[in-house]
Amino acid sequence: MGVAYSNGDEIIVPDLQADGMKAVFGTSANEQREYDMDRYRSMVAVPVKVEGLEKPWGVVTATTDRVGHFSPNAEPGVRPDEGARTLAGMIALAIAVMRKP
Repeated sequence: MGVAYSNGDEIIVPDLQADGMKAVFGTSANEQREYDMDRYRSMVAVPVKVEGLEKPWGVVTATTDRVGHFSPNAEPGVRPDEGARTLAGMIALAIAVMRKP
């Protein structure tokens, strides 16, 4: 989430346990629960970009226990990450409307 927020770009990770991913997205052993490695295998993080704000307002994150559930590769039909992207857009719209005088 922090990488998506800092860069203002969407992040999709098909397998959080893949080689090299723990170094980027992992947490220290004392911050993990026993089941975290099984529960959080694939994730998407989408910044909430609000018109008029330089930084994202926040980040919508979705995780799953299935490897490859979220993938940057195009697939036929509606992709699983579209839900997070749509929610981020709806939140951004609501915030933009509330900010207007």
